[in-house]
Amino acid sequence: MILQALTTLPATALVFGLFSLFVLLAFAVAYAKRDVTIDITVFEFH
Repeated sequence: MILQALTTLPATALVFGLFSLFVLLAFAVAYAKRDVTIDITVFEFH
């Protein structure tokens, strides 16, 4: 059980790292374009 957790730890850390990086990037873009309404572009992607 501990061995399985050690093997899945890098993958989980990588996914979490990429997700947090994407959130920070999206927040930086949203802050840079705070004068522009981003709601329209966000809804277009859905």
